[in-house]
Amino acid sequence: CREVRPFTEGMELPPGVATNRGHWDIYFEGLESQVQWYIDSAEYLVNQYDDWDLLIAQIHVQDGINHAISPEVYSGYQNYDPDEANQCWELFAQSYEAVDRMVGQMVEKCADESTLVAVVSDHGAIPIIKGVRLNAALAQAGLITYKRSPNSRNLVIDWSGTKVFPRRTHIWVNKKGRD
Repeated sequence: CREVRPFTEGMELPPGVATNRGHWDIYFEGLESQVQWYIDSAEYLVNQYDDWDLLIAQIHVQDGINHAISPEVYSGYQNYDPDEANQCWELFAQSYEAVDRMVGQMVEKCADESTLVAVVSDHGAIPIIKGVRLNAALAQAGLITYKRSPNSRNLVIDWSGTKVFPRRTHIWVNKKGRD
């Protein structure tokens, strides 16, 4: 929405400077800017267009903060520290307060008595403290192969010898080496 100001992608996700160096003030400054952009854009669109039926806004704050700090609040985490957990709970609260303000102001500025407001999430926020390295298991089974990247010393998938490969929550079949 150029009439409001440019949209800056990713400001709602915790950057390494916050998670690794503790500069959460930088993260929350970006988050507040992003939240205000959503509020201002929604208000502009509602005021600009009289005949609208649906307004949808999507923000990735809770998912991002969950991935960044959720293990620290789980007492079963190997590096659990109660003091660290309390600080992380405060960060969670601050992120939820920002999104709550966004929802509240969007409803205040854009809704009327006949408006249905729904707040949804793509999944619950549980700590990720264990992981499975599917690529290693698939390589050991001969289902995925690697080669050196021509531009670096990194390994990349050798698609000609790869039969399957994991992608998020799926295992894809590399039919006839096409991928």
